[in-house]
Amino acid sequence: MRYEPVGRPVGTSQSDCYQQGGTLKPEGLDREFIVVGENLHATRVLLRGGKHVVAAASGEEAIRYTSTAGETRHLIIPEDIKRRQDYQEGRVKHVAVAVRAAMSDHEPAASEGREYLRTLAGRQIKTGSDYLDLNVDEVSLRHHEQVAAMRWLVRFIEGLSPVPLSIDSSNTDTIRAGIDACEGKAGPPLLNSASLERLEALDLAREKGLPVIVTAAGESGMPENTEQRLANASRIVEAALAKGLAVESLHVDALVFPISVDIQFGNHYLEAIRQLRAKFGEKIHLTGGLSNVSFGLPCRRLVNEVFISLAVEAGIDGGIVDSVANDLNHVFLADKTSRPYELARDMLLGLDRNCKNFLRAYRKGEMEPVNQRQSQMVKYQILYWKHLASQVKVFEEGRKPVSRQLPGRLAEIDQLAMEQGLTGTDDYLNHWRWTDRQEREGSAESVADSLVTELMQQGKPT
Repeated sequence: MRYEPVGRPVGTSQSDCYQQGGTLKPEGLDREFIVVGENLHATRVLLRGGKHVVAAASGEEAIRYTSTAGETRHLIIPEDIKRRQDYQEGRVKHVAVAVRAAMSDHEPAASEGREYLRTLAGRQIKTGSDYLDLNVDEVSLRHHEQVAAMRWLVRFIEGLSPVPLSIDSSNTDTIRAGIDACEGKAGPPLLNSASLERLEALDLAREKGLPVIVTAAGESGMPENTEQRLANASRIVEAALAKGLAVESLHVDALVFPISVDIQFGNHYLEAIRQLRAKFGEKIHLTGGLSNVSFGLPCRRLVNEVFISLAVEAGIDGGIVDSVANDLNHVFLADKTSRPYELARDMLLGLDRNCKNFLRAYRKGEMEPVNQRQSQMVKYQILYWKHLASQVKVFEEGRKPVSRQLPGRLAEIDQLAMEQGLTGTDDYLNHWRWTDRQEREGSAESVADSLVTELMQQGKPT
């Protein structure tokens, strides 16, 4: 099957955009921005002990989520997942759990897995994704099971999505399986990805008539600086053009790495984008996994949103992003003169050695949201087990709640419950309670952080 390009009229707002099938045009930006939603990816993790991994009513460990219907539901973590090393190290690959459950013949696990995937897809569509990126590489270590999972996931998500899919894998055969399973109901899928070490993916894109992400990876490794990014990206673009692919079908990923590893990684990417835009003009698409930049840092939402703004200024017209966590209708309206914005920008531009100024301001509680009024009231709740505070949740109008766990408190509760013989019983669950909502002045982040500090200083009540 060969896909033919389809016209997609541009809406005037995010909601109109998806009623009409157009590309997102964020507020404060004078052009379209192509969002590849990254949340249906089998490498995505939740932390054990975090707010989303809890004990279900059955006592089994589960992933708690809110469905598209607004219901609180639980996806049970199966025993085979618990034997994996990542689980033993405190990480739950929740998309992999959902796909495996959904593909099974066992109820109610299969229905719960499908509802979980439906919820993830729905949130990304609602918040502005133009493509839904599907990756199953870590659903299984067996290649034939990865291929089967990709076929199943493509058919399931395509059946409920009004936006096209992005077929993503480190294996070209798995990508082909996903493309062959895709009917292109909402438009041609995006092939993710081709590189100098995987040129055969360009032949697949040409054969099927697909847009394709091409990366700046080299034949034997990742680029170390701007020059290598530019050289590798130029070679893969030229190879694609030589094979007959149209320049407007190419989405170049210049590769974003965490600045917590090297403070110059942000600059390497931004300068490569500037030079690629100058070299190849306006028709080519420039993109990247933009949230990679903030790995290992606090205030990731702020850092990601400032970096998105910097990258747009450099020349990108799209990104592989979490559209739920980073609302692009807010990114370009931020107050660029605010101290948090300036601290994040200086850090991203390599002007804050070892991120010292940014981290110092964070520890002092100075990282107010860049769009936040200085004086406002927010509501909060505290989660207790018996008399032990475990978690705080702060509610700010128009935003997702901000949650904070008290460091080490879940381990203390587990130990106490074990000593009292309550582990895995209904009595254990019955001792959890949220306080009524109360009010405090400040931003959601600052109130959450201050509550955690206060509760930790109070120690453990007797």
